[in-house]
Parts: sequence; structure tokens; C-alpha cells
Amino acid sequence: RTQITENNRMENIELLGLQIEKSWTDLNESYDKIILLKETLQQAEENVRVNKNSYDNGLIQLSDLLEAQAIKVETEDKLTEAKTQYKINVTNYLQVTGR
Repeated sequence: RTQITENNRMENIELLGLQIEKSWTDLNESYDKIILLKETLQQAEENVRVNKNSYDNGLIQLSDLLEAQAIKVETEDKLTEAKTQYKINVTNYLQVTGR
């Protein structure tokens, strides 16, 4: 009976270790995604600026400018989702580590 109890305890310790590792990985991946999306947003903002200037000078059609603006808004939405997921992952990590 004590052997079964010890085996269960060891399995629980191992499982907890895996949960901590997974939550740490998820946390880091979500942080990296935020960094990437911030860079993508900067590029999208620059693209809108360039397209706006081109449109104002009659070099491109309105549809091109609207497409650039739509991509920027989509990137902003993805960044918001990534920040939300990061906060969820922080909470999960803190919960798994008992903090």
C-alpha cells in the first residue's frame, strides 16, 4: 500500500512538472507573438501611410488604400487577442506554480 501511495505521489509530481513546463512554454510563446505583432503593426501603419500618400497623389486607387487600412485593423485585432492570451497564460502559470 505504501508503494502505491509513493507511486501516485511521484506521478503527481511528474504531472505537475509537465504542467509547469507547458504553462511556461505557452507564456513565452504568447509573449513572442506580441512582439511579432507589434512589429507587424508598425509595418502595417507604414504601409497605410505610404498608400495614403500615393492615393493623395493619384498613384493608386481607393481600394488599395482601404485594403492597407483593413490589414492594419486586422493586425490591431490580432495584437489585442495576443495580449489577452498572454494575460490568460500569466494567470495559468501563476496558478500552476501556486503563486
